[in-house]
Amino acid sequence: MLGHGNRLRGTLHGRLQQCGRCRCQSDGGGGRSDGRSGRSFRSPATLRLLQALQTRTMQEAEVREMLAPELARWRPGQATQILSDLKAAGKPEVALDVLRAMRAARVAVNVFHYIAGMSACSRTSQWTTALGLLHDLMHHDAGAMNSIAFNNGITACEKGGQWQCALHLLKQMALQAVVPNTVSYSAGISACSKVGQWLIALYLLSEMSRKGISRNAITYNAAISACEKGGQWQVALLLLAEMSAQSVPKTNVTYNASISASEKAGQWRVALHLLGQMARTGVRKDSVTFSASISACEKGIRWQLALDLLEAWRRIRFCGI
Repeated sequence: MLGHGNRLRGTLHGRLQQCGRCRCQSDGGGGRSDGRSGRSFRSPATLRLLQALQTRTMQEAEVREMLAPELARWRPGQATQILSDLKAAGKPEVALDVLRAMRAARVAVNVFHYIAGMSACSRTSQWTTALGLLHDLMHHDAGAMNSIAFNNGITACEKGGQWQCALHLLKQMALQAVVPNTVSYSAGISACSKVGQWLIALYLLSEMSRKGISRNAITYNAAISACEKGGQWQVALLLLAEMSAQSVPKTNVTYNASISASEKAGQWRVALHLLGQMARTGVRKDSVTFSASISACEKGIRWQLALDLLEAWRRIRFCGI
């Protein structure tokens, strides 16, 4: 079905090379122990404060006022724990307000606090704030920079649709002697995927291979999605085949992106072949799967097949499969 796959691979290799030339512990840790039971330390006052921060809606000034009596007594581990708890409770904005209050009060802020703040930014697509925190950390304690800090910054840029900033951070990791990992590249590829920068996404994917960095389903899904948005259905299928060769499990997202790529190119036979693969391998089909498959049949003027798929989707929904 892929036909001239070798020739296409050769063309891609040349394009990717061209693309590559032109663009592209201490108490400060995650939680303080009481030294006896190993359980996280929280004073009653801290617990009351955390409960108030989680349940009340406050402006930044109110957060600062509430924290003022407690900040001087906080240990670094307690601050990390509160920031992490707020993020886990779905209060990323409050976590950022707490971090700002700490900095305004000149409370000692370490890499774990910055990471918690950047992680909160990635939840709310506040990429400018995340970059500001990363910049401050770089100047505050450059030696503490690690892949987790950079990954949170790249993820915030990805969620904010800032693919060029995400790529800049990937380059910055090398300048800071921080080794990028699967998460770093996956977030960078995903950022490219959202704007259809398929060549750059593939360049990053090939760079992972050259550096011996493992690629997982999330990595490939982002690359296939980039190809789908860029109208490169044949390349999407090559990546699908590569996943099989590398024993990377395919997911619902993998197939949906590949079927959508085929649909956009009017390749209804390919779309149905992929739909059949999903059935054989037990991968869950959803509304996106059937919508793209039906649309592919419509573009191929295969009305009966489109109606059959529509009926199959109705049966699946009715049976709750």
